[in-house]
Amino acid sequence: MKYTLENINEFTLKYNSKTEFQRKAPGAYKFAVRNNILDKLFTSKIILWNKEKVIEVAKKYKNRSAFAIGDSSAYQYAINNNILDEICVNMKGNTKWTIDLCKKEAIKYSSRKDFQHGSGSAYQYAKKNNILPEIIFKNKRFYWSKETVLQEAKKFKHRSEFYKTNPSAYQYAYKNKILDEVCSHMIKPDILPVSRKTYKDRKTVVYYLKVNNRYKIGICMMQKYKTEKEAILKGRYSKDIRNGLNIEIINYKLFQDGAIAWDIEKIILKKYKKLRSLNEKILISGNTELFNEDISKEISNYFK
Repeated sequence: MKYTLENINEFTLKYNSKTEFQRKAPGAYKFAVRNNILDKLFTSKIILWNKEKVIEVAKKYKNRSAFAIGDSSAYQYAINNNILDEICVNMKGNTKWTIDLCKKEAIKYSSRKDFQHGSGSAYQYAKKNNILPEIIFKNKRFYWSKETVLQEAKKFKHRSEFYKTNPSAYQYAYKNKILDEVCSHMIKPDILPVSRKTYKDRKTVVYYLKVNNRYKIGICMMQKYKTEKEAILKGRYSKDIRNGLNIEIINYKLFQDGAIAWDIEKIILKKYKKLRSLNEKILISGNTELFNEDISKEISNYFK
């Protein structure tokens, strides 16, 4: 279809809003935008909704989703004025909400606003019954407590596994000084390796580098350095760089407890042992942590 300034108005007659026009006739909508006539086309279409008008419009639809798509401005008016349940009472698919059903419905949505728009009757039920603060949405941040962290920690046998699987719970325990308590059931080595003791409770960076045509995992303490990159490049590899090595930082993460950084390095070295380059001496030290292949995608979860 070829749109012109003469015929474009015909395409807007069937639509009540710019949003509906854009969704159902994207080609015509783009033509109107390009020619700067969109506002002019809809000047006469602005509807001042009231309850009676919305009730009449709603009668055209069999269910709420069709109503929301077909007349979004009327649907929004109904939500904003808390009359959606009333005007949709005769539509198909109306649910008799309970607190449990309402919470299950809310999990489908990423925010309170999405919940309100996508499932208006459930939202209104939740609002009337004062359960909105209790609802956990799909992407809503979970706020830990000592009790919930204890329950979460029981799933794991090792601290490193706990950290990898649920870092937010682990960090809550560490910051609130309950880590030893919640991990008391976990397996501990009889003797803590000396190198691991060195890093325990000290700020330590786990890093992944490209060194010439090889890749390297490693850890270093922050010490006097202000940033992680300074600790890596100026603290750990300054001599190698002066010797002409090309060192590129691919990924890194700072840990308040260096023992966890130590654990992660050992886990990666063990898991990808077959890819390690054990017979090359590229660096002044640390050549046993070099890899022949890039494993950055495989270990990306450790740096989140």
